[in-house]
Amino acid sequence: MTDTARVDRAVDELRAALHEVLERPQVDPALLSIDEAARRLAISRRTLMARIADGTVRSVTLGRRRLVPISVIEEIERGADL
Repeated sequence: MTDTARVDRAVDELRAALHEVLERPQVDPALLSIDEAARRLAISRRTLMARIADGTVRSVTLGRRRLVPISVIEEIERGADL
């Protein structure tokens, strides 16, 4: 898969996740806060934010909140690089 295809796929996944979030009045349980995601991955909040900033971990923004899809956490738990 080319880098462009990976980026396109990631954008499509984020759009779908964002669309789902915007359709619901409350936060989807399939999205974790930064603190929840960091705790589940057993890393610091700072490390997680660095991985989001460098694109290693995908996230979505809902209003002012940054959230990590649980599917991303599960990928990492199954062995994807962090």
